[in-house]
Amino acid sequence: MKNFIQNGTRLQYVYEGTPTLLAGTPMIVGGIAGVVANDTATGELLVLAVEGVFEIPKTTGKTFTLGHSVFLKAGEGTDGEDATAYYFGMCFEDMATTVRVKLDDFPARVEKKYVALLTQTSTSAPVATVLKNTIGTIVWAYTSAGVYTATLADAFTVGKTIVKINNAGAGSASPEIIEAIHTSKDVITVRTWLQHTGATDNDLAGTNAILADMGIEIVVYP
Repeated sequence: MKNFIQNGTRLQYVYEGTPTLLAGTPMIVGGIAGVVANDTATGELLVLAVEGVFEIPKTTGKTFTLGHSVFLKAGEGTDGEDATAYYFGMCFEDMATTVRVKLDDFPARVEKKYVALLTQTSTSAPVATVLKNTIGTIVWAYTSAGVYTATLADAFTVGKTIVKINNAGAGSASPEIIEAIHTSKDVITVRTWLQHTGATDNDLAGTNAILADMGIEIVVYP
């Protein structure tokens, strides 16, 4: 076929990074898990094996069972995903200092996600009970009544960030209103109001102490 490029078990492309990669180096390239097949310097043709079973170093103290997910962090196999660890494949055999991994055709989870339960009292910053975090260390702060920020430099890419938060009112007489906004590449803003209702009163007032185990999800796509 005129449009056939390569068989897909070993991907070939010009390596433009640094430093020189050694054969056997596990890596993630654009969400694709693979192992370097040849020593490759900048500007040379890199061959990346993306199928097969490979033995890679593992993080000290980690153990795996057959079929257990293996994540790649700093060139080593580890057992959990975080801001710098990405899905690599499935454990085929656990060794003393290494793990044998079957590369998976499921792409690495290159989207980054932060899921937490937020609680806020008085004039304190929200306290986050983090359920999942592959974005990085997000810092929560109190700005003013009902206004709080989550900050991490260059973490929330404009045009590729989605923010969701629970927005369930506590009652019909004085309903609570909650929103989360992607403010900038550095900041997510959460706002809470209490709506006063009555014959002559229907205003919104920024109000503290509304967040109580309120779920927030931030997803950043590549």
